[in-house]
Amino acid sequence: MVNFDWEEAEAFAKNISAKKGDELAETLHTNINEFQYSKRKLVEKLAGAAPKFPEKNISELLGTVSEEYIDKLRKKQKNVICQMADELKNKAHSHRAAIIDWQNFQIDRITNAKDEGDFKNSRLIKSFISLAEKYNVNLTDRKINTYNNRLPNSKRDIEAFVVKYQRRKPYETACELIKNTTPTLEHIIPFSKSENNNYGNLLLMCSDCNSARGNTKYSEFLNLFPEMRHNINKYFKDIEKLVQNNRNDLKLKNMYKSYIRDAKTTLNQYTDGRISIETVKKSQKKRSPKK
Repeated sequence: MVNFDWEEAEAFAKNISAKKGDELAETLHTNINEFQYSKRKLVEKLAGAAPKFPEKNISELLGTVSEEYIDKLRKKQKNVICQMADELKNKAHSHRAAIIDWQNFQIDRITNAKDEGDFKNSRLIKSFISLAEKYNVNLTDRKINTYNNRLPNSKRDIEAFVVKYQRRKPYETACELIKNTTPTLEHIIPFSKSENNNYGNLLLMCSDCNSARGNTKYSEFLNLFPEMRHNINKYFKDIEKLVQNNRNDLKLKNMYKSYIRDAKTTLNQYTDGRISIETVKKSQKKRSPKK
């Protein structure tokens, strides 16, 4: 799928879900670029496991590699549980012993967790809110959302994905592994840190890249996915082409130019200069004699 197409994606997912063993391994290896960036290492592991378990489909294969991912999932959730407990301990000193009991209970529960339902974020958040209310600790929606975002999520964290989809239908698992180029709004400086919805802080990014990035700083994101620098520059060049092709609508043209300038400036600042505004300045100077 050079250009993402839903019909092609569905056919590809059905093809994957029907295969097992060597056929599945070959299909996964041959089409590795058709899977999400963040899940390609997992796909390679599944391809390696497929010949060893020729009777298992792609969902069942997740169970054969799940142990290391479940251990990582436990560690991540336990870390957030400790952060939650520390928050309450600092605000309800007289109930410190009871809060520690809650913390130990939740850690024990996660230690013994195995299935998707045992790791439910909603279950932990609900218990946290109830405990806070019991001891008259005021938690803002923003604070609760902060903890919820720190908990592993199957859309963002590979560990949670493995636990969730090892018991799903193979077609559903295959669909979740394949690239999804649905455009989403991406905050250059994460909204959780800036609360900035101005268009100069926004990019159109496919849902896969958006999920892969999460709240990671762009300079770190570029280290993980260096090809994104090229993709972002191409994104701005495509907008510049739209501006050039739309010569009659001066209002729209100026709006696009303003957006490019502001978004590039935000990127330049937030990537420690790794994506430079200079490309826009030069392109504007080249076009100026034509006006």
